[in-house]
Amino acid sequence: MFLLLSCTIIEQVVRVFPESPKWLLSTGRYEETGRLLRNIATTNGRGLSPDYVVNLK
Repeated sequence: MFLLLSCTIIEQVVRVFPESPKWLLSTGRYEETGRLLRNIATTNGRGLSPDYVVNLK
């Protein structure tokens, strides 16, 4: 029972947290990295310049 509960909790946590921008860049997922960084900037009440996202590649 404990094992089932532990696996369920871990599965839910993994779904909530997105991949890190560093990992996304290292796997070549530039568009997804840009979306994630814009989302983080918006959540923090800041803007993200379009030049920043273009320079990720």
